[in-house]
Amino acid sequence: MEKNGLVVEIKEFSQGDFSMLPISLHIPKGSVMGLIGENGAGKTMLINLITNRMSTGQDSITYNGQEEFRDVMAFIFDENPFGKGYKVKHVGKLMSYAYETWNQALFESYCKKYELNDSDKVTKLSLGMSQRLMQAAALSHSAELFVFDEPGDGIDPFIRSDILSDLRDRIYEDEATVLISSHNVKELESIVDYVTYLEKGQILFSLDIESFRDQATEILENLGANNERYLADPSLDTFVLCVQTLSR
Repeated sequence: MEKNGLVVEIKEFSQGDFSMLPISLHIPKGSVMGLIGENGAGKTMLINLITNRMSTGQDSITYNGQEEFRDVMAFIFDENPFGKGYKVKHVGKLMSYAYETWNQALFESYCKKYELNDSDKVTKLSLGMSQRLMQAAALSHSAELFVFDEPGDGIDPFIRSDILSDLRDRIYEDEATVLISSHNVKELESIVDYVTYLEKGQILFSLDIESFRDQATEILENLGANNERYLADPSLDTFVLCVQTLSR
């Protein structure tokens, strides 16, 4: 039986000094998966494979059984993808060519909410402002699948709260399927249905959030981590701190 949602099957491969072991990942339609792990664990590489920014030539990535799903995918990368010379007002026109369901009025309303001006040059935007622009674009067409690499990174906490709220609305109103890679684990835990931990190019575990909470102490014990800290504060954030302590 074919799985719905996002299904990722990647064979082992290497790029430079980095090796990724076989990856098998399933995000059911209408659910949110948090992708966590230390810098260099392979999170951005995995996202680049999913969004077709790179390919191993041997990967199988489908959404609802379809290999071509770019038209229903929106993404935020850890760097601004819009070219030099563009202004905020040009981004809407560019996106309207890429997506038939582009909603310019909605884009303009998000830009206003996120304090982006039409005349702002994309290359002059701070990291936080670039993230706002990318989210405004991501939310302004009829996407079913969202792939986000550090959304909200570098954004003022008050604006970030608004952005996460807008994302939650899309998740629950439209039954969107979402993959989010983030270092802000405290915020991530409040919206995810599943959590996947990457370490040195391999999946340490991939569980629904309730199963993770049930198995967290056992996972820490198997890794040889001291779980007293986790028992005192049983959260995803504390779990990550416990695991990362092992590599220091």
